[in-house]
Amino acid sequence: MLFEELPDTKADDGLVPTRSWDEGRHYLSAFLLQRVINYFGDWTQHSDASGDVLRSNTQFNAFEFSFRGSRVRWIGTKRPENGFADIYIDGDFVETVDGFADPPQMRAVRFERGGLAGDRIHTLRVVVRKERHPDAVDCFTDVITMLAEQPVTFQAEIARQRAEEYTVIRAGRKRVPRPEAWSPVAPPARLPQSGVVLGDGPFRGCFERHIAYLNHCAASDTYADGVGWTEWLPGSNEGRMLAGAAGVLRWEERADMRDIVRSILAGIAARQREDGYTNYYPEARSYALNDGVDSERKNYDRVMWSRGMLAAGMIGETEALTSLRRMYDWFNASPYARDGLLGSNATNGLPGGALVYNSPVGRPEDLLTNMRFYDQDYWFEHLANAEPLAMSFYPGERPHCYALLGFEAIVDAYRATGDAKYLNAIRGAWKLYRENFKHSGGATAIMEHHPLFPPKNYFLETAWIGETCGTNFWIEINSKLAQLFPDDVRYAAEIEEGLFNIVLGIQDERGYIRYHNALSGHREHANCKNSCCEVTTTWLMGKLPEYIYALREDGVSLNQFISSTIDFEHEGKAVSLRTEAGLPSDGQVAMTVSLAEPTSFVVRVRMPSWVGHDVAITVNDEVVATGTPDTYVALSRVWHDVDRIAFAFDLPFRTVQYVGLEQAPGNRDRFALFKGPTLLALIREDGGEAGLPELAVSPEELPDLLEEVPGKPLEFRIAGHPEWRYRPYWRIDKESFNCFPIVER
Repeated sequence: MLFEELPDTKADDGLVPTRSWDEGRHYLSAFLLQRVINYFGDWTQHSDASGDVLRSNTQFNAFEFSFRGSRVRWIGTKRPENGFADIYIDGDFVETVDGFADPPQMRAVRFERGGLAGDRIHTLRVVVRKERHPDAVDCFTDVITMLAEQPVTFQAEIARQRAEEYTVIRAGRKRVPRPEAWSPVAPPARLPQSGVVLGDGPFRGCFERHIAYLNHCAASDTYADGVGWTEWLPGSNEGRMLAGAAGVLRWEERADMRDIVRSILAGIAARQREDGYTNYYPEARSYALNDGVDSERKNYDRVMWSRGMLAAGMIGETEALTSLRRMYDWFNASPYARDGLLGSNATNGLPGGALVYNSPVGRPEDLLTNMRFYDQDYWFEHLANAEPLAMSFYPGERPHCYALLGFEAIVDAYRATGDAKYLNAIRGAWKLYRENFKHSGGATAIMEHHPLFPPKNYFLETAWIGETCGTNFWIEINSKLAQLFPDDVRYAAEIEEGLFNIVLGIQDERGYIRYHNALSGHREHANCKNSCCEVTTTWLMGKLPEYIYALREDGVSLNQFISSTIDFEHEGKAVSLRTEAGLPSDGQVAMTVSLAEPTSFVVRVRMPSWVGHDVAITVNDEVVATGTPDTYVALSRVWHDVDRIAFAFDLPFRTVQYVGLEQAPGNRDRFALFKGPTLLALIREDGGEAGLPELAVSPEELPDLLEEVPGKPLEFRIAGHPEWRYRPYWRIDKESFNCFPIVER
C-alpha cells in the first residue's frame, strides 16, 4: 500500500492518516484525479524500511494535500540523498526545510503546523528544490503520509459542492438579494470611450492591420476564409465583426467600418422574432441543449454577440441596443436560463447578464438572472481563499482559461451590488490566477484539451498553452479593476505585460490572428475562420486606445506608455494631452498639454516596477517630482498651453527563472530574459531549429554579454555565443525559438 496504515483509524493526537479516496488504491500518474494527495511532476514509488514512499528529485515538482482543521503534519524520511523543500500553506510561503540526515531517519516529522482557521479547506504545498545540505548526495523530497483532522480530496469535494448548488439552481430555488438591497459602487476612474488617437508605433500598426482584417472579412459572405466556425457559431461571427468595426468607430469615423456595422445590424433586425429571440438557429439546436458542441451556442454565441451589440450601441447605432434589450427580455423569461451552467464551455455565459445590466439599456432582471442561474457560491468561496485548485479542478464543465469570464462577471456584479461576496472572490481570484496560471510575459498557462493543468504547471512543450482568449480576458479584467481601484498600479502593470508581449504578436502581417502563443518551438499559423481567439482579439483590438489613459474627477492618468493623443473635458474646459513614447524600444516619454486657457487638474503617471530606479520628472525642463517604481506620480498644478512633461526610463535587463514542471534534465536552470517590459526569445543565427538552447553563463552575467544589433532595436547578439541572438517575442514569426533557454554556468 502506498500509505502506511496506523494501528487505529486515528493517531494519538486525533490526526487521521491519508488514504487514497478509493479505499487504498493509488495511481502514480501526475494527471489522474480523485486522491487526497496530488502529485505534480515526476514522482516515483520507493519501498524500504520506512514503507512505501513517493519521492522526486526534480526541482519545482510538488505535492499538495488539502484538509480541514487547525493542524497538519507531513511524515517522510530524512536521508543522505534528500534536499531542501519549500512549504506553502494556502498559497503563502512558510519556510524551507532540509531533508538531509545521516544516519537516516526513516519516519520523520518533516513539517508540522497548528493554529490554522477551522472554517475552511486548507492546502499544504511542498515544492522540491535542487538546493541541499553540503553533505547531501542528491535533492530528493519524499512523503510517507500526511496527517490532519479531516483530510479532504479536493477534487471530490468541489465536485460535490458543485452538484449540490447546481441542483438548487436548476430547481429555481436559489435565493438572491433583491435590487433594493444593492449598493452600487461608482468607480473612481473611467476609461475613455472616445477621444483617443493612436500615434505612430507598433500599436498603431496593430490597429491598421485590424482594420485591414475587418475589410477582408467583410468582403466574404461568411466574414471569414471559407466556413470555419461561422456556421457553428454565427452569433459570435456577427459579434466579432460588430465589436471590431464599432471599436474602430469609437476613435475615428470611417465609412467602411460604418457600413459593416449597419449591414450586420440590418440582418439581425430582419430575423429577430417578435418575442425578441435572435434566430440564428432553432432553440432546439442551442438553448434547449445541455450537452454536445452545439450547446455552446446558448452561452458563447449569446455573450460574444452581446459584446458586439453593446459596441455598436456605443457609436450611436441605437437599434443595436433595442435588439439587445429585446433578446435579453426573451432570455430572462425563457425556461432555458436555469440550465445555462450545463453544456459545452458553459463558463462563456457568466458575464452576459452583468454586461447588459451595466449598459444604457440594462434592467435589474439581467443581473438577477445571472445571480440565480450563473453565480456559483461554492466556487466564489474557494476563489476568495485564493485556492488555485479551484481552477485546476473547476468542475463546471471543464477547467479552462474561459473560467476568467467568471472573474469578469464577478467584477461587474460587485460594481452593480457592492456585495462583499463578489469583492472577496475577485481579490482571491486575481491573486490565484496571477501567481499560478500566467506565464512570464502574459500568456495563459491553463488550457483545455489536457487532463490537468495544476497550479504553477507552466507547461512549455507538452501541451497547448497561451490561448489568446486568456490574455484578452485578463487584460479586460484588469482594466475593470483599475477603474475600481485606480491607485493600485498592479492592474495597469498586468495590462502592460499582455499588450507588449502577447497582443503585439497576435497578428500576422495580414491581421490574421493566432489561437495559441507558444513560448518555444514555432509560432502558430494565424487564421481567419471566426475562432474564439479571433472573436476576442477583434473585440480587444477595437478597444486598444481605451487602455492607455484613465479619467478621474480631478484629472487624467497615463497607464500605458503608448504614443497617442487624448481629448477630454475637465470642469467644462477642453484639454488635449499628446503622449510620445519610445517603448518598447526606448524609455523616453514626453507629454504635451494643449488648452485654450490655464486650467488646474492632476496628471498621474505610472512608474513601472521593472524600471528599478527613481525617475526624475520635469515640466518645461524643471524637475518637479521624482517617481518611485510601482507607484503613480501625481502632478497637480495649473496647466498652460504647450506645457511639456518629460521623463525617461532605463530599460534594464532582468531574468526570470522558469519554475514549472518541464525542467531540463539534471535540474539545469532555465530563464526568460526581459528588456524593460519586453520578453525576448532566443533564435539561431543560421535560422535552424532552436530546440532547448544552452547558454553557459550565469543569469547575472548574461546582460553584460548582450550587444544590440545595429538597425534592429531590441535585438541582441551574445558575446561568446555567436550562434544565438535574442529577438522580441512579439517579433517572432516563422523562426524556431525558445523563451526559456538553459542559462547556467
